[in-house]
Amino acid sequence: MKKLLIIFAMAILLVTLASSVGEQLAFEPNRNMDFKFYCFDQNETFCASGTKCQISLFYPNNTGLIINKSATRTLNYYNYTANGTGLIGIYTGILDCNSGVNSAGYLSFKFYVGSPSTQVQMYMMITAIIILFLISCLLFLAYLKAENISFKWTFGVLSLIFIMVAFNLISVVIQNEAGSANIRNFFDSFTAIIWIGYWFLGALLCIIWILTFLNTWLLKKNLDTARRFGQVEY
Repeated sequence: MKKLLIIFAMAILLVTLASSVGEQLAFEPNRNMDFKFYCFDQNETFCASGTKCQISLFYPNNTGLIINKSATRTLNYYNYTANGTGLIGIYTGILDCNSGVNSAGYLSFKFYVGSPSTQVQMYMMITAIIILFLISCLLFLAYLKAENISFKWTFGVLSLIFIMVAFNLISVVIQNEAGSANIRNFFDSFTAIIWIGYWFLGALLCIIWILTFLNTWLLKKNLDTARRFGQVEY
């Protein structure tokens, strides 16, 4: 029961993290990015007209895209338009506002650069990875609980297959998001190794099922033979 509770707690955490990816602000690659923020003071009223706000944006690798650029005040919100970038990924930003006397506000935020379809695909991939990990954990629990040796190893091999599928999807996500050719090449080789693992585990699973079938068939045949010769009591 404790193991199941731990798995469910991890599932809730991962689903929360995955959901946060799907709700982020998104911009098309190589197109200007327009940011608008409202500023409120400590009394939860709009900031004074003399309040100055500066914005900083950071690439997915945390290097600076823009640092401490002044945002323009328009009515009750602040606006800044940044030049587009072609690097797809999740960026971070900081907005720091100061009225000259004390800090008026501070905001940390994230945004996504990539086509909307790419963002949806990433969200779906993360969701699929979470589901695969959960299935693998449940199969592993079944492996621990099973008493029949055939069922036990079947659950164990299936657990490994599902975990490898999850790692394969993680590798695909990293290949798509990696800016370095060396990283992409590494995970491309890693994916090839995983495919070899698929074939090995699939063959192992087939062998287990074949041996189970032969064992059941031989046992039934021996019982039938014993019954014909009256060696088995009903």
